[in-house]
Amino acid sequence: MRFTPCTTTSQLTLNKKECEELIIKYDNAVKKAGLSDKGEKNTSIRKTQALGLKIQDEEEIYNKCIQTANLVNLETWGYELSSSDQIQFLKYNIGGHYNWHLDIGSGDHMYRKLSFVLPLSDPESYEGGELILKPSFQEKSIPLEQGKIIVFPSFILHKVTPVTSGTRYMLVGWLRGKIPFQ
Repeated sequence: MRFTPCTTTSQLTLNKKECEELIIKYDNAVKKAGLSDKGEKNTSIRKTQALGLKIQDEEEIYNKCIQTANLVNLETWGYELSSSDQIQFLKYNIGGHYNWHLDIGSGDHMYRKLSFVLPLSDPESYEGGELILKPSFQEKSIPLEQGKIIVFPSFILHKVTPVTSGTRYMLVGWLRGKIPFQ
């Protein structure tokens, strides 16, 4: 296996209708999300709205996303994976963004091995909102296609540039595994 910082599926994980149905269903249920700074959301780092999706409410969506991400892992990295985090529905309005960050960290986040994003909105329906990975000194813009999942190791630095027009909808999730030498 050769290391690659990111893989985009060639097949749709969700079709256009499924993407649009999720947007309609959850558009008004989202809440302000961000990193807390003394009880307040720090919008200079992250400005978005989010909703955690319950497995029992979206079992078919979970299965499709997790199965696809697991298949990508088997073909690309071969990480030992054991579970997944709750999938989140994200909404980025104009000005919405997420500055440079990693998806791993302390506490429960230390077990994250792979991250995935799945664009629900057609990239033609908004401007900005670019997904940029920085696996080395060079930044890499990742093309987004509605319904196609993008998978990358959770230790890769990445960001979402500010949305300048329209609304950007995404599903995001994480696959977990043991920490070596534990």
